[in-house]
Amino acid sequence: RQDLEQQLGLPITSFAFPYGTHNPLTLARVGEAGYEAACTLKRFGNPRNGNSLRMGRMSVGGPLSDAQLAYKLMKLILTPARR
Repeated sequence: RQDLEQQLGLPITSFAFPYGTHNPLTLARVGEAGYEAACTLKRFGNPRNGNSLRMGRMSVGGPLSDAQLAYKLMKLILTPARR
């Protein structure tokens, strides 16, 4: 993280787990490295009080109309979290 910040001259505050793979140890190490947020490949919504170092994400795919994006977002919001 520090190497990237030095080379880019920008703060690096988020991390994406390679292939989404993570466990309690990697979550702890990412936090210790100073990241504020990290994404997995898990498909679930992110509650306000959730762990910011274990955020889910959704695949958006190719270009979408506003209505198609709204549909995907609503479907994600209404689907119970599976972790």
